Amino acid sequence: MKKLTCLLVLVAMLFCGCSQWIKEPFEYDKSNHTVNVEGEKYAFLANEAILYYLGELEFVGRVQGDEADFTHLGVLIKPGMYRMKDSRTDNVLVRYEPNNEFFALYRKASLPKLDFSLDNCSRIEIVEGNWDLEKDAVHKTCRKGIADKSEIAAFLTDVKAQKSPEEAGLYELVKQPNGLLENCYVSHVIYGFFEEEPDIAIMMEVLSYNDLAYSVTIGGEDYVLPEKWISSLKENSCLHSK
Repeated sequence: MKKLTCLLVLVAMLFCGCSQWIKEPFEYDKSNHTVNVEGEKYAFLANEAILYYLGELEFVGRVQGDEADFTHLGVLIKPGMYRMKDSRTDNVLVRYEPNNEFFALYRKASLPKLDFSLDNCSRIEIVEGNWDLEKDAVHKTCRKGIADKSEIAAFLTDVKAQKSPEEAGLYELVKQPNGLLENCYVSHVIYGFFEEEPDIAIMMEVLSYNDLAYSVTIGGEDYVLPEKWISSLKENSCLHSK
């Protein structure tokens, strides 16, 4: 009986001792920042589709109040905060909210405000195939692409002056008799990197129209992508096939 009592007491002590760790390591404060247990504040930066992280994620911890794991399209998603495994800093964390398959990016509130506009990109690089956030992480440090600010500005100015693919008749290159588009696909993505935060990037999808012409999406708008820029970007890129 004494042995049983001692065992129960030991179990209770272990449970109580561990319970201090059964707490969420992140919580929202009144400023709507995310605060970790060390008191480091992370401010909301941007949602998916505005900015993307590059790299393999590692779970850091839940945010106080998060519900249990959920499944989306057969994939189990654990709500909480994540870091990029190969990041040299923890300046940026990735947030998955409960019942939301889209991520958000948070950045240390103590850092100077980040200008994440295309105009502030320090380098742009084209990558072959559709985007893969883990695989494409090699481009964060490959130092390839176009890194001349004036050339990046020329690229943006020229592209934004182009017609939309529909206005330019690109759909006619792939339109079938039934009206459907065939051989119109994402052939490349162009990443815009920032000197201040190399782990995140702007993404611009490039559509191929049967490999006869191309368009690029910038800020939610589609523009014809002139062949000269496709050639220039490819010449300066470490393209890899997926």
